[in-house]
Amino acid sequence: MSDMFSAQSRVMEELRGMGRIPEYPITLSDPQQQAFLKLILVALGEEVQELDSAFKEFVEIHEKAPNERPNEESLARMASDINEELCDCLAFTLEVLILLGVKKSELEFMIRALIRENNLDSLINGDLLDTIFNIATYQNAKIYLCPVVPAHYELPDNDIKPFLPAAVSTMLPEGYETLIADIYLAIFKLSHKLKANHWRQTKDEIKVPDLEADLVKLTLKIFQMVALFCYDSAVISEFFLKKANINLKRFRDGR
Repeated sequence: MSDMFSAQSRVMEELRGMGRIPEYPITLSDPQQQAFLKLILVALGEEVQELDSAFKEFVEIHEKAPNERPNEESLARMASDINEELCDCLAFTLEVLILLGVKKSELEFMIRALIRENNLDSLINGDLLDTIFNIATYQNAKIYLCPVVPAHYELPDNDIKPFLPAAVSTMLPEGYETLIADIYLAIFKLSHKLKANHWRQTKDEIKVPDLEADLVKLTLKIFQMVALFCYDSAVISEFFLKKANINLKRFRDGR
């Protein structure tokens, strides 16, 4: 998890140097900075929607007869795109945490407190990312049931588009729609606590909302989605670091 925080921080430092994001940690009593955070949450919601659309298109294609599907390379590219969208969802989630000044150690403290509050101490692992995946897998099995066995696609990288090897389900896991709806709701609840709007240009200080509980819930919901896609902590960490480097290169190249 430390590597993922560091990778996202490098991307954000690049964006801050380009003037695309403000100085951070942001000040929530500042209406403009609070409104910016709200826009990032909207962007996260858009990434979830893009992932959802790409995954459903992938599933629909696999419902067709084999001779009506694209070739294996095209399917592999589609699966890789799904992985990219998944990593983008994680990136925006970490960006929200970093913008608010939440360090990895503080997130770990908040998550451990939630675990103990629910008498689930057995899910705590020495590593924060493993602990989060333990919670995500537990919640998926309890609420959304288990993911189905995925199809595996492998392709080498090329100069045109980097490739993230994919293991994507060819059918919707049971409970998938409920999880996506719960993620949208978690984003909305967190956003709703931010009273500032980007079209209101007041400079007066506003009330600082208590976001901790909703922030932890949203983070865990995003990781539940990752776990539902059959990935473990080691695999998603590898994918995330690779995607962060891709994003960093794109920003530096002006794309």
